[in-house]
This record gives sequence, C-alpha cells and structure tokens, in this order.
Amino acid sequence: MSKMELLPQTENIFLVYKEGWHSPETSAQNPSLERMWTKKDAIISFKNPKKDIIVYLEADTNYKAFDQPPVLTIAVGNKAGLVVPIENSEVFLKKVHVKAADLGDQEWVDLRLSMNQSFIPKAKGINPSDDRELGLMRYNLYVGEADKLGAVPSVVEAVPVSLPPLSTASPAPGASPGTKGAPAGKGSPAPKGSPAPKGSPAAKVSAAPAAKPSASPRK
Repeated sequence: MSKMELLPQTENIFLVYKEGWHSPETSAQNPSLERMWTKKDAIISFKNPKKDIIVYLEADTNYKAFDQPPVLTIAVGNKAGLVVPIENSEVFLKKVHVKAADLGDQEWVDLRLSMNQSFIPKAKGINPSDDRELGLMRYNLYVGEADKLGAVPSVVEAVPVSLPPLSTASPAPGASPGTKGAPAGKGSPAPKGSPAPKGSPAAKVSAAPAAKPSASPRK
C-alpha cells in the first residue's frame, strides 16, 4: 500500500486546468475521491519556478477499449518529458524529473498529457449513454520543486519529446464535446489515502509503486 505524505501548501505548485479535461467524477467504492478523464490531449499550466521540478502522475485507462496499445506522452513545455507505453488497465505512478532549462523563460509553462489515440464508450459498447472522447483517467497530478521535495524514490529523468500542435490532433470519430458526469467505461478507484487532486498540496510518495485498487467491472 502506498503512503502519501502531504507537504505544506508552500511546497505545492498550483496547477491551472485548461483544455482537454472532462468534469470530475467519483466512484461508488470511494465517493470522496475525485478523478478526471482527459480527452486524447489535455493541458494544465503552472507558474514557472525557474527551478528543477518533479511531475507526479497517478493514472490508468481502459486498455481493452483501444484499437492499438495505448501510449501516453507526458510533455513539459513540449520539450521534455516521458513516453509511457500502457500495457494494461492497472493504475500506474510516474515521477519525472524535469530540469529548469527545459521549462524555458516564460512566466507560465504548459504540461500536456497526450495519448496516441482515444475512444468513445458508446461506440465501443461500454456505456450506451456516454459519447465522450476519452483518453486517460487521472487520479493524482502534482508538480513540485525538486529541491523542496528532496530525495524521491523511483524518479526518472525527462527525455526530449515532441508533440504536434493541438490544432492538428485528431479526436476520436463521433466524439461529443460535452462533459457528462456518468462514469465512463473504465474507472478503477485510486489507492486509499490519496489526497484530492485539484489545488491539493504536492505529495511525497513513500512507497514506490501505487497500490492496485480493486477494478471496476469492465467490458
């Protein structure tokens, strides 16, 4: 079971959720825990600390809903990040160290989560009332200054990444721009004790792997 230690509010870099995010939703197993689906691409912004940062992402998706094996690209400033092949529907935790030089000199920095494809639950026969375009289910997403977080286990160094502009990204055919509150085809609850995401303090993960939650029924 992973343990997440809340840091003081001053350790947190506040995240501004921009385009590509659906409305927050909860699960029957843990109504107090908020989670969010992305579309194929989703963006958050944060104020540039001009220091090295660590990006924490705890997420999953419905692996079986994709026509090809899903691949996630985490891109900071569209320059550095991590390419994550997703091999199943289990929750995964990634911690990525990004150098200050890769943040650039602008006041704000974009962090983009980009899937190589997306799916529509209605088109896949998962949920007949859900015609949203879905990519990744985000449970926790934090950005913290590396020097304040100290030694963090299982951190990987960011590598050069490049993504096409959002205007050229292709959504899933027939996707609806609306954001329905009904749970989508796949939604495993995150580990107990995980703090609520939006505007939360940053987090230290004491145990490297995230706990595997009990999976919701999926088709």
